[in-house]
Amino acid sequence: AVPGSLFNRLENPPLWISITGTVVLFLFQTLVSIGTFTIYLAMEAGNTTGFRELFIHWKKIIPLAIGSILYGVLVLIGFLLLIVPGIILSIRLQFWQYVLVDTGVGPIAALKESWRITKGSTIRIILLNLATFFLILAGILAFGVGVLVAYPVISLAIVRVYRALSSPKNAESFR
Repeated sequence: AVPGSLFNRLENPPLWISITGTVVLFLFQTLVSIGTFTIYLAMEAGNTTGFRELFIHWKKIIPLAIGSILYGVLVLIGFLLLIVPGIILSIRLQFWQYVLVDTGVGPIAALKESWRITKGSTIRIILLNLATFFLILAGILAFGVGVLVAYPVISLAIVRVYRALSSPKNAESFR
């Protein structure tokens, strides 16, 4: 947020600066997202982790960026096909980033694996997403301070669900 807000303060920057800044910010945000996923996966597994995890996963930037574009296009097409397919696609594919970061597979394989592991769990995942929405809303209503607590708790809960779904032994307990 900080680099983006600083970049947005520039008044009428030349086109090349706008394009370069947008690409650099996108890559930086992608790197931090990968690090965040790595930290939450490590925390859920009971491993120690640290701040440096946010900036060391350079090799996964391009696969995650490609996956983000693919995910966005798939969900957009789904929403253009009368909304319900878009909702289903967004629910069934929502764990693709965790799959990519956790296993190191490419973006297409991560999307396919997310589709596979969520089979039979769509309703429960929708309920989980509704619960997270209401927790974030409650955090916002608590003068925004509650989001500082709700977001990490929600993120760890989502990682826990991802781990349960990706483990054949634990998947049945979630379904």
